[in-house]
Amino acid sequence: MQNWIKLAEAALGMGMSRPGALKRLKRHDQHLDGRLLRQNGTHWEVCAALLNEVDSVSYRDSTIDSLTRKVEQIEEKLSALRDAHSGHRRMVARSLKSSEKRLESHGEALSKIGVALSAIGGCIETNRNRA
Repeated sequence: MQNWIKLAEAALGMGMSRPGALKRLKRHDQHLDGRLLRQNGTHWEVCAALLNEVDSVSYRDSTIDSLTRKVEQIEEKLSALRDAHSGHRRMVARSLKSSEKRLESHGEALSKIGVALSAIGGCIETNRNRA
């Protein structure tokens, strides 16, 4: 003979609300071919022997599900961080190339200015020598 308890007692033992417990127990009841729950008029009853078994398994399942969700969240954050890092590296590389090009053009301009100044300096010396 099976020992049947009220849904409210089962929910209390599971540390859940009645609707939450009923939802979870209905899911487990499907896997147990309808042996976990029965309806007595308008009230639900739960098989106490099967509840202990299901409750321990569901605890492990919920723990595993919780850890899986956390790992997935961490993987998403890591992927976003990796993408942001790659984007930043590309931006820095472009900025560095741009700076190098500017320095090269400035170097060429300074070189031309230096040549012009020495030409001017040569002209000034020539004019001094003539005077």
